[in-house]
Amino acid sequence: MLDLGIPAPAEPLYLAASEGHSDVVEALAELVDDINAPVGRIGNALCAAACSERFSMSIKVVEILLQKGANVNWQGGHYGNALPGAAANYRWEIIQLLIKHDADVNAQGEHYGNALTAAARYRTHFLEMTELFLRHDADIDAQGPGVYGNPLQTAFWWGMSKASSSSCSMVLAKPFPGNSGRPWK
Repeated sequence: MLDLGIPAPAEPLYLAASEGHSDVVEALAELVDDINAPVGRIGNALCAAACSERFSMSIKVVEILLQKGANVNWQGGHYGNALPGAAANYRWEIIQLLIKHDADVNAQGEHYGNALTAAARYRTHFLEMTELFLRHDADIDAQGPGVYGNPLQTAFWWGMSKASSSSCSMVLAKPFPGNSGRPWK
């Protein structure tokens, strides 16, 4: 195919990204017609890498895809985009990398709605993710199309644990630039 000038399909890139194969991703990223092509349930290669179970290898894959022109705010797939996918699966270093590349913390997605709502369901690391998103102007009041409603509703819904009750308290009481510097009204 490549000898005939036909670009490589995006499926192999998506699969290599989801498995954390940085060397294969590096080669395929140059050959695919569209690095942001929608493929599979998760969305595209960047989304697949952002929430991959092969976390230690996926950071390099995300870096490569971003360097090769992947759109950090591409919309589609189960999570809506890479940031909510990384937040829902607690990929802390990937979350920070996506934010560094100007990921939109308020972008609306599918299942969770946005990154802050995706973080709210993750009981054990909600505070650090929430603080990061709020420092980057996440809308605490955002109603997403996801199944959980807004971030506070999600924190309460998942609030069966001690960690989630402290998460709810933090969302209600702590002023951040993202919520106009005011405690929850």
